[in-house]
Amino acid sequence: MPVVNVQLYEGRSHEQKRALVAAITRAMVDLVDADPSGLHVILDEVSPTNWGRGGLLGSERAPTSERQGRVIGVSHVLLQVKDLSIAERFYVDGLGFTVRKRDNLPDGRDLIVLEQGMGLAQGSPDAPGPVEHIAFQTRGVESYVSRVKDAGGTVVDGPRPGAYGISLYFLDPDGNKIELHGD
Repeated sequence: MPVVNVQLYEGRSHEQKRALVAAITRAMVDLVDADPSGLHVILDEVSPTNWGRGGLLGSERAPTSERQGRVIGVSHVLLQVKDLSIAERFYVDGLGFTVRKRDNLPDGRDLIVLEQGMGLAQGSPDAPGPVEHIAFQTRGVESYVSRVKDAGGTVVDGPRPGAYGISLYFLDPDGNKIELHGD
């Protein structure tokens, strides 16, 4: 019966806590072969006034939104497929991927989000290729608007609320569509 105890500042949303518990559970199952039915994850929330780092109380440190953003890692890839039902049968029934949720893209196309970090959507006729976009999880999404422009990219949408938090979509200098999302 493994027990994982996580200490963090209070104030996370129910959804953030749920996602954290799910991610820790997945990691324990994948990395140490833990049985998820016997795994306990305890979230111990602490007030920033009761936690110090670098000689300062957490309540004296600059809020995360005032710090420069950072990319955490690849979040997901959205594949544009010829036939959504065939793709779902292939990935879910054939390969054992699992459906996280069903949704719609902003342009109205059906979207199947898989637990394994991939989305499936019916391809659009004007799409340049099978990968519609690559998404990276970040901190401080809003701080990237000027950084993208300064680096030669083109913001195409956002920042705005999306399925994974606040999302910013932009094209890199080669025209590849990238999403940055986070809190």
